[in-house]
Amino acid sequence: VADWFAKLWPFRTIGPTIPSMYLDKQLEDDKDYGISLFKPNNDFYMNWLNDRPKGSVVYVSFGSLVDLKAEQMEELAWGLKRSNCYFLWVVRASEEAKLSKDFAEESSKGLVVRWCSQLEVLAHEAVGCFVTHCGWNSSLEALSLGVPMVAMPNRTDQSTNAKYITDVWKMGIKAPVDEKGIARREIIESCLTEILEGEKGKEIKSNACRWKELAKEAVNQGGSSDTNIDEFVATLQRATVSDSCTMETGSIDKAAAESIEQISDEQSIESVLVFLIKDLSRKMVCKQLSHEQSIESVSVFLIEDSSRKRTCKCQES
Repeated sequence: VADWFAKLWPFRTIGPTIPSMYLDKQLEDDKDYGISLFKPNNDFYMNWLNDRPKGSVVYVSFGSLVDLKAEQMEELAWGLKRSNCYFLWVVRASEEAKLSKDFAEESSKGLVVRWCSQLEVLAHEAVGCFVTHCGWNSSLEALSLGVPMVAMPNRTDQSTNAKYITDVWKMGIKAPVDEKGIARREIIESCLTEILEGEKGKEIKSNACRWKELAKEAVNQGGSSDTNIDEFVATLQRATVSDSCTMETGSIDKAAAESIEQISDEQSIESVLVFLIKDLSRKMVCKQLSHEQSIESVSVFLIEDSSRKRTCKCQES
């Protein structure tokens, strides 16, 4: 997709876009994706992980939206138990009724929680495998932190992501399903055993480590992502003097131009985004955009079109 877009416009990719402290470590306070209304208690499961051997724990999570069938929950539970592996399983409150009440108590090697900080868990040295629904965020986090995966895609783009995990990145195994769409306990047990103990698992772990290093290289200073962000900022700066786009107001607002020019090469992409959000209130809309026009024209159009749509919605309400 990225290669196709690049043929149409000066398209550039960035990322992986996970908090800095898990990759380049350039921003000490960048440890999560946003602001939480409450401070969760992570000590319980993190202390549990601290007491487990390196690479011995299977982390299981299917994100915040996927609803597994009760039959699949049962098969997964038995697969984890049969594997005799340590496991940390995130089961949302809405899913708890599908799991046997005494399952966690019966399994001496498992810990079932309602929520956890996924980045912290995946970054822990005790975690050696991630059973995932293959959502893009989860896939990218596992790749960035070098964690092998057992792919159990559920819907939308997850099957495509699973294809990348198993056949392109080669850092995971897909759990086959039967005619009912269920991955059986024997399959799950086999996948976990292969990754943690098998010969193929050694190759998968090696590939996972390689992708982890490539992810770090991309976001480090001078890496592909870092370079592309610098080019994006430079493009915005050049847009202040470009006359390639005809505006309803006749020209780019002087205050907007001065704001962009204040963004220096040393400042982060957050500075650019803050400016863009503030500038949404300015009423400038590109009338026409041809295929030949530059990325500067496209950027300004998108910014101002968002402002126009927001204004219209406010008037309607």
